[in-house]
Amino acid sequence: MRLFALTATVLLIAGCTTVSTESSDFAASDSVDSTQPYALDYALAQPIFDQYYTCGEHRAGELPYIGDALGADCTIQKLEEIDGRTFARMYSGDGDANENWYGWAQDVLSPCSGEVTKVAVNATTNEPGVLGEPPATFVIVKREDGVHFLLAHLDDLAVEAGDRVTVGQEIGVVGNNGYGRTPHVHIGAWHGETPLQIRFDLKSNSGHVAL
Repeated sequence: MRLFALTATVLLIAGCTTVSTESSDFAASDSVDSTQPYALDYALAQPIFDQYYTCGEHRAGELPYIGDALGADCTIQKLEEIDGRTFARMYSGDGDANENWYGWAQDVLSPCSGEVTKVAVNATTNEPGVLGEPPATFVIVKREDGVHFLLAHLDDLAVEAGDRVTVGQEIGVVGNNGYGRTPHVHIGAWHGETPLQIRFDLKSNSGHVAL
């Protein structure tokens, strides 16, 4: 399965350099002993929403493509009272319309400062629950240390290739397009040809309202 299509020119970026966690916001490890503590291949990302959200993560081998691999699908949630009980929910009612999803058309923030290296637009909006066709609307931001972040399933992009963005800057809004079923944002990261897990900087998120 593939969330979006990346051209060969996007895949062929500079080779990976191994650095320590003390000197960078990402780390690479060549081998893993599952019985021992080990350093994760990760990229530190700033929050992509200014409100409460949760993410489902793609395990190793589930999606093999750069940008997809080890990425996370993030969805905004809100509290909703139903028959006197309060639940954290992703949508109101039965969620059969995009507008019923709390994340729909909400601002998406850049997870880092850097250069926008590529954007793509899919003008077809999916119906909730109906799987769409790739590619998704996406933005790729390259950090100074060579780490790339990809954010997909966006709409109404606020940036274009060649722009410089700062962390927390709006780059678009939540959409529902490409290989997906519901309004959400997929975030993936890599360095060279090495996919990186996403770790959000929770300290920078400390001022956000929790559910």
